[in-house]
Amino acid sequence: MMHLPLASLTANLLYAPVYAYIDPNTAGIISQILTPLLITAGMCVTFLRKRIVALFSGIARLLRRQADA
Repeated sequence: MMHLPLASLTANLLYAPVYAYIDPNTAGIISQILTPLLITAGMCVTFLRKRIVALFSGIARLLRRQADA
């Protein structure tokens, strides 16, 4: 059995009128900002792929040498 104040609070939260407006195209704006950034990041990774692999393999070699010593 719910107590009267809890039921009243729940009813007020669920049925209170909300005077707010969320632009339906907000996701479109976010998409227009993020899409070029993601494409640019992907192009950079693709362009620099060999250097990135060489960097990580060099770090791995260095760590293996230190672990052997």
